[in-house]
Amino acid sequence: MVDAPLSESRPGFRRHSETGLIIAKGQGNDESLSERAAPIYFLFKVKCSVVAEHIGEPGTHVVTRSDR
Repeated sequence: MVDAPLSESRPGFRRHSETGLIIAKGQGNDESLSERAAPIYFLFKVKCSVVAEHIGEPGTHVVTRSDR
């Protein structure tokens, strides 16, 4: 399930996902890719208490890393 967004993406994007740093904008990216062991940084606005609890941040705007 976690790999579904990457496996369904275009080959060019998948190639770039093998780089040393990935910045993903939006809460949906955090929800679908946060368990992936890769250098992915997520920038998003927390929209619900469930996500705030998951990432350990009560603030409204966050930057997190996937391999935390």
